[in-house]
Amino acid sequence: MPFIGNQPALSYTSFAKQDFTTSATTSYTLDNPVTNENEIALFINFVRQEPTTAYTASGTSLTLTSATSASDDMYCVFLGKAVQTVTPANGSVTGAMMSYPLTTFSSTGIDDNATSTAMTIDSDGNLNINTTTKLTDASISSGATGISLRGDADVGLISRDGGYGLVINRKTSDGELMEFRKDGTAFGNIGTVGGSAFYISGNNNVGLQFNNVYDEIRPCNSDGSARDNAIDLGNATRRFDDIYATNGTIQTSDQNEKQSIQSLTTAEMNVAKRLSPLIKTFKWNSSVEEKGDNARTHTGIIAQDVQQAFTDEGLDSSNYALFISGTWWEKEISVEATEEKDAYTYMDTKEEATDGYTERTRLGVRYPELLSFIQAYNDQRFTDLEARITTLENA
Repeated sequence: MPFIGNQPALSYTSFAKQDFTTSATTSYTLDNPVTNENEIALFINFVRQEPTTAYTASGTSLTLTSATSASDDMYCVFLGKAVQTVTPANGSVTGAMMSYPLTTFSSTGIDDNATSTAMTIDSDGNLNINTTTKLTDASISSGATGISLRGDADVGLISRDGGYGLVINRKTSDGELMEFRKDGTAFGNIGTVGGSAFYISGNNNVGLQFNNVYDEIRPCNSDGSARDNAIDLGNATRRFDDIYATNGTIQTSDQNEKQSIQSLTTAEMNVAKRLSPLIKTFKWNSSVEEKGDNARTHTGIIAQDVQQAFTDEGLDSSNYALFISGTWWEKEISVEATEEKDAYTYMDTKEEATDGYTERTRLGVRYPELLSFIQAYNDQRFTDLEARITTLENA
């Protein structure tokens, strides 16, 4: 029969009942020996008596505190030994003591039915699932698979052959799927919006929404909602290279969204006159460093020449959106190698002057506006030439 605590050492069945023929006495004999009174439950006239206080028991002797009478109804139930708590010595519980259907624990890991190692926890606090060795960047690069929760590096690594390694599901409502933090402060998130769009955003409302219905990538807020005319793509220190597109960019030119509309002044026309012959061919330094003589030739204008043309006519180029000047501060940072990654360096940039950082400035132009500026002068020149030709022809 199942039991709680130690198995009874006596040759009787636990919960066996013994009826007594009572008389005016305090002494009775038990059918089965017991260690103490807690191994029986004694009832007199169907009221359970309190061990030690109402009776004691040892061996086959039962002693009552108060004598019974011949008319009393008395019986006891043998319970077996009392529940005992034992603290095993260190190392005394072996894998065999915790065999299947429980998972087997051993010094090398956790075995599923003692047939193969399914999980290990090593002395460094690394939990490794489906791998007996903790995963590292190097081992994953070499083809290792499994899951490692690295206690020695505070990182989780998942590697799977031929499938995704992580599924995150949010039911019913739109919203965040993941939140990213730095020093405990949230700074970005990934989520769903509108039932059909996926977004990635920082907490400062700079994000991109990927709309699956309209095949569009849209600027968005930190909750994935639309954000219009507020987010730039790149800056002076983080430029994109080539942009491949079937059609050109579309720029808003609605009169209802403009003011101070006027023709170029004489000074501005003179600047455009100076700029018109300044279109040149050139090669990028970075391309020459990479390709040598095979670097291709580009056509354009030099931003410093644009700046000088405005200065020569008494105008400030920074007042015109066709001219761009970006300043930042930079410093090369070296990162030492770790078990997970090789040593590397990167260029850290700051938007404001910072001790130990070098100031850098890069000039640029907006070609659509620059060419429109020059075209205004050329249109005026062509108009003047046509008028002179007409005058000569009519002379």
